[in-house]
Amino acid sequence: MTRKLFAAGLLFTVLAAAPACKKDDMVKETMTEIDGLADEIVSTVKNADDKKQGVAEAQKLLDAKKEALGGQMDEVGQLRGFQVSEEVAAELTTNVAQSALEVESLKLNLMTETMKDKELDAALDKLTGDFATMVKP
Repeated sequence: MTRKLFAAGLLFTVLAAAPACKKDDMVKETMTEIDGLADEIVSTVKNADDKKQGVAEAQKLLDAKKEALGGQMDEVGQLRGFQVSEEVAAELTTNVAQSALEVESLKLNLMTETMKDKELDAALDKLTGDFATMVKP
């Protein structure tokens, strides 16, 4: 009887872990997409000769992906501890914070320009705010 209980417990553990692997992969894919978008936003703004135009282009990039990525982040936020490994959950927290900081750093990089141009300042605030809102798990 004890062997049967042990075997059943072991089988349950293996079966319970299987869905977590699928959720880990989904979370990792979402992190990769967020990283890529953050990199794309930052490089678009930094490489633009006209920073206001660069911010506008970056906002278009974000707007094009915001609904899909926002939905993925909502799904990630609804996952429970047993659906995602502790390692991936920790990676997610770090990844999201780094990506948000990367986009937020544009404010520091463009501080001189935004002090002179209130439209640029407002557009940059919208861009960074929209990104931060989207990546909240």
